[in-house]
Amino acid sequence: MNTLRTLRFLPRILGLALAFAAATSAFAQDARAGAIRIDKPWTRATPPAAPTGAGYMSLTNEGKEADRLLEITSPIAGRAEIHTMEIVGEVSRMRWQKDGVELPPGKTVELKPGGIHVMFLELTQPIRPGTKVPVTLLLQRAGKVNVELLAAPIGATSAPGASTGAAAHHGKH
Repeated sequence: MNTLRTLRFLPRILGLALAFAAATSAFAQDARAGAIRIDKPWTRATPPAAPTGAGYMSLTNEGKEADRLLEITSPIAGRAEIHTMEIVGEVSRMRWQKDGVELPPGKTVELKPGGIHVMFLELTQPIRPGTKVPVTLLLQRAGKVNVELLAAPIGATSAPGASTGAAAHHGKH
């Protein structure tokens, strides 16, 4: 009798468990530090022997004062740097932003392929699709915040689950 009662409620229990898991995994991807909202943090899977990787996210300053992304660290890399990428002629050039990136009040700064991005150097392990890569952001005003970047497949041009519209870039970083 108890078994029949349990089986009757099993679909409802499983449905609630799946809804909770989906909600908590979505929340694990976005973060906040003071007035800075971090959305769509993601990375791209790497081949097994790749020495570098890249990370992306959207940083929105909802405050009234400027902030600055100063530094990023991650246990998957010997070091992580904030880079810009621009195409000059037919050559892609990346430059380390040693002073970080300004986050003006009321504005969103996109870290994305083909633009500003996180460069993971000296990877300690490959980035596998579907895994979450932990990073710590250091913001000048808001302080430190831990974020998880969800790994998209190798070659992805946008965050997992995002549409690949005209804004998608097909570069490597």
